[in-house]
Amino acid sequence: MSEGKTAPPMELPGHKPGEALPDFANSEAPPLAYPSAATPADAAPADAAPVANSELLRAASPAIALWLSRRLTLIGLARRTGDERYKLVRIFAADIQINHVLPDSLLHVLLRRRMLLGLLRRTSASASRIVEQIIRYSLPAGERDLPPASLRSNKSKFDAARENILLVVHQTSRTGAPVLGWNIVRHLSKHYNVFTVTLGGGPLLQDFVALSVETHGPFGYNSTNTATIDLALRKLFNGHLFKYAIINSTESRLLLEPCAARGIPTVFLVHEFASYVYARDELRAAFDLASEIVFPARLVADSSLKIYPELSARPLRILPQGMSVLPEAGRTLATTLHPALQELAAARAAGAMVVLGAGTVEFRKGVDLFLITAMRVCRENDNFRFIWVGHGYKPDEDMAYSVYLREQLERAGLGERMIFLDQQPDLEPVYALTDMFMLASRLDPMPNVTIDAVHRGIPVICFDQASGMADVLKSDPLTAGCVVDYLDTAMAAEVILALGSDRVGLDRVAAATLQLAASVFDMTKYVDALDSLGTSAAAAVSAPETARLPAYSGDE
Repeated sequence: MSEGKTAPPMELPGHKPGEALPDFANSEAPPLAYPSAATPADAAPADAAPVANSELLRAASPAIALWLSRRLTLIGLARRTGDERYKLVRIFAADIQINHVLPDSLLHVLLRRRMLLGLLRRTSASASRIVEQIIRYSLPAGERDLPPASLRSNKSKFDAARENILLVVHQTSRTGAPVLGWNIVRHLSKHYNVFTVTLGGGPLLQDFVALSVETHGPFGYNSTNTATIDLALRKLFNGHLFKYAIINSTESRLLLEPCAARGIPTVFLVHEFASYVYARDELRAAFDLASEIVFPARLVADSSLKIYPELSARPLRILPQGMSVLPEAGRTLATTLHPALQELAAARAAGAMVVLGAGTVEFRKGVDLFLITAMRVCRENDNFRFIWVGHGYKPDEDMAYSVYLREQLERAGLGERMIFLDQQPDLEPVYALTDMFMLASRLDPMPNVTIDAVHRGIPVICFDQASGMADVLKSDPLTAGCVVDYLDTAMAAEVILALGSDRVGLDRVAAATLQLAASVFDMTKYVDALDSLGTSAAAAVSAPETARLPAYSGDE
């Protein structure tokens, strides 16, 4: 603190009014080895130089040092009401502002309740390390030991005449949101320099690298927080100008605060129902930070409005995504059909009707409901075959769900009429054998597999109020009959039996499905709409500090 300048009285937990504050700068403390972001939570890096607590705290005022150094402060916050916690965070922030200890970007992070409230969910040791990390951020750059994010550069993709766009994905798996993210990069990279941040890893990582100027990550997103991400990406943010950022899914919301702190407008793609997003306070804070919020369906937007009614004061962007394609490099095209598909093809050639379900084997996806529907259908007509494609059916390992599916399968007597097939790199052979698709999910915003199905003219049977696809199908009289009451497996079975017994009627519904898909699900229009939102948000943002940053040259 500068001479002659005193901090205002502070109501700090554990500190009695009038009591002298400890002299942290001159106090003796045992050495503390600070772990890097790449180090396991309870292990210090072998080459890390021990750093005394007094050295970590020297850059902070005594009041902040007291606040950050006492674990009881964090524990005490947990016992207070939301308003009381917020008041304490504001007092802390006011002291930071008076003493100019931390930079504005981190101050922005701390002003959000997420930073301190997030610590409350961690162990004391874990919370203590994060607190030390915050203090370390106030030290000179040469004294910090947090490593930069894993960086993969592709200089050939950089064009100095183009503007820069940032895209954030939570992982690079071959699943819905990451595959959509890759398709967004695929389209935007034709007109922009795209920089990608991936919090987690996955098999599509190299496909993102191939289209991006730079790819940062993965970090292991389950163990990160806003402060560590902000630090690890300082080189990305400090060296480049970004027109806007696309934050793909609520699982990527960690990047909203670092972007907002730097005046980078954000387009937040919410693919999830708010009802199953963990930590709703974080989701509300994410909505506040985002420049634009995009939902794939009105049903998904209504779910967020239910937990955060204040969203009604903002424009609600409802944009169903287009059909995604998989990277060719990520597809392993089989020269022969999987044995299970060969059997299915033989049955279909003999006149059987095939009903497909797909997705990760979990309760939300309604695999048990798919089996109940299959049982009802096969009791009336045994000339049907059902197949579920997706990762996770492990009845010898998964005691929470798969083991009961196996018992259900056996007791239903479905036998060879029901097949489980693990996730496939290429679904085209499966689609070629499919007569109908059943979306059995209890909640599923706008799954890519249903968009794939309707683009191939495959009728989709689904539950009303369970997905955005139901709303799309109800917009056409012919396809509306494929939407059944919520979780009504008996009604779903009736629709499947009716379509299976009327080939002419099935063909009419298939033609209507294909026509509807062409009018609703267009990836080029979808990405263009996102770009338009980002461009408008960029035009409305004034970021003088960011504007002074040097332009990216491609030399790293």
